[in-house]
Amino acid sequence: MLAMVDQYRASGLTQEQFSREKGIAISVLRYWLAKLRQENNGPGFIQLDGIIQQEYRIVYPNGIELYVPSQTPIAHIQQLIQF
Repeated sequence: MLAMVDQYRASGLTQEQFSREKGIAISVLRYWLAKLRQENNGPGFIQLDGIIQQEYRIVYPNGIELYVPSQTPIAHIQQLIQF
């Protein structure tokens, strides 16, 4: 499926068009796109040493911004950014 995802990315087609042309369900293409995106993003968190901030800003893909106090436990921040 990695080759199929590479073909889709190079095609310039929409997901719907590509799925129709290849005869696969769009849900299958979207599943593999999401799976590869997760694998490429790694663990998703990095250690911020030496940075002093009073709050962190989380910006969601839809443009909503969330400001979180820097003392917020990491587990709570993880819950806020999972979508």
